[in-house]
Amino acid sequence: MAESNVPLFAFVDETGNTGHNIFDEIQPDFYTAALISRGNFDTHFGDRVKVIASGSDTLRSTERRPAAYRGDILDLLIAAKANFFVARVEKKCLLDSKRP
Repeated sequence: MAESNVPLFAFVDETGNTGHNIFDEIQPDFYTAALISRGNFDTHFGDRVKVIASGSDTLRSTERRPAAYRGDILDLLIAAKANFFVARVEKKCLLDSKRP
């Protein structure tokens, strides 16, 4: 199948959602990030992630220092031809967009 006919997949996550506490000084920003790949990243590269993550399905910086596996992850992302989208919103500016 030609690469242009392969569906895009986006794996999205967010951080900084503090609900009604929009002016939380500890988390002043809201971020959304997406890993975008042609074809299902999990199906094609899930086994490689497990090897890098020492048998786990996930990588968490709290469990293992990212520097220990960053080269492996970079190689994986290059092989997958993955792209990223990141958006940042300063929550103090958010109210202006919600006014009638």
